[in-house]
Order: sequence, then structure tokens, then C-alpha cells
Amino acid sequence: MRIRTHSVGIWDSNLHYCTHSKIGHFMVRALMVLSHKATSTVIETGAEVAHQDPRGARLH
Repeated sequence: MRIRTHSVGIWDSNLHYCTHSKIGHFMVRALMVLSHKATSTVIETGAEVAHQDPRGARLH
């Protein structure tokens, strides 16, 4: 499956962790994976895709 990514972003709370190392009473004390969000569209599928054709479907 090939997808075309339109945009990617990170949450405000993650930016706060990066700049202040904490949010409220929660303090980052170890490495932490920041969450992110991407939006994409399916542009191509392989022969192995046997169910409905997902081309044009939006992925979030």
C-alpha cells in the first residue's frame, strides 16, 4: 500500500513537556516517546489486497 501524507503534527502537551519537562504535577523523569498525528490518503494498493479497494480512503 502506498499512501500520500498530507500533514503531521504533535500535541500541545508534548511541546510543553519539551520546554518545561513537566505538565502540572507530572514531571518527565525518563525518555518519553512523544505522540503525533498524521493524515494521509491511500493512493495505491498491491495485488494482495483482496477486500474492497481502499484507494482514496483517508487515514488518520
